[in-house]
Amino acid sequence: MSVERIYGRMVKSEPFLELGKRIEAGEKEIPIRGLPGSLSAMAVAFVGEQVEGTLLVVTATEERAEELRGDLERVMDQERVGIFPAWGGSAYDGRSPHLDVMGLRLEALDQMQRETARRAAEWASASHCALVEEIERHANTGARQPSVQDYQSH
Repeated sequence: MSVERIYGRMVKSEPFLELGKRIEAGEKEIPIRGLPGSLSAMAVAFVGEQVEGTLLVVTATEERAEELRGDLERVMDQERVGIFPAWGGSAYDGRSPHLDVMGLRLEALDQMQRETARRAAEWASASHCALVEEIERHANTGARQPSVQDYQSH
């Protein structure tokens, strides 16, 4: 069975539906602990689909972070998965982190910036479509035409 099919079944299960309800209710912090194997990646991918913006996942160890990253790359778009590794030493010892660590950190920051820009572009496009639909609706009914100012507060 493919990962996509397994994921498709998981998101329809009762625990995932309950998680979706909590997100929809506006809960900002939902601790998820003790999920075996790759199930945590499926839960993270599900939450990522439900929320706006960047999703931060904190793991206990770098090894667990790498495992989760690998699992997430199988479940969701690799462009949306990044890792922000530990500095690799004391911030006060005067040494810079290894180049690999710096590269991964910069890559993660770049991914977050691109995701933010992508979502902003989607919002602008959706707002434009909503404005056009409103104008067409008002033109058909003869009501006052909405203006861009009507939508700037959203």
